[in-house]
Amino acid sequence: MVYGGKFKGKSKKEYTSVQCTGLFKSSGKKGLYVGSTSGEYFDKFVEKVKEAKKKEKGVVFFLWRNDPDKSEAAFTLYMDVDSGQKKGRKIEEDDDFESKEDPEEDVEPEGDPFDD
Repeated sequence: MVYGGKFKGKSKKEYTSVQCTGLFKSSGKKGLYVGSTSGEYFDKFVEKVKEAKKKEKGVVFFLWRNDPDKSEAAFTLYMDVDSGQKKGRKIEEDDDFESKEDPEEDVEPEGDPFDD
């Protein structure tokens, strides 16, 4: 998986994704999160789109749920050039979002931003 920064965990691999925006809960609509892009983020975002276009590929978006103790934004949106790896799938109503590989890694935090 690609990511804009360096993980301080299992791998020392540097990732190539760029941050698009932080997403904040909207006070106007239930379930709506909004964010905007400008400055350095916007420039990097545009460069990734140009890179994808030059390579005749699409772009991939990654939505990360933030730790509420470390960020005001509920989520952060990243993007990168499509590498052709395994694609995601449509979220179904009966999806339980529990990890089948390591249940301890995907523990839902209290105050889930989707619990409106």
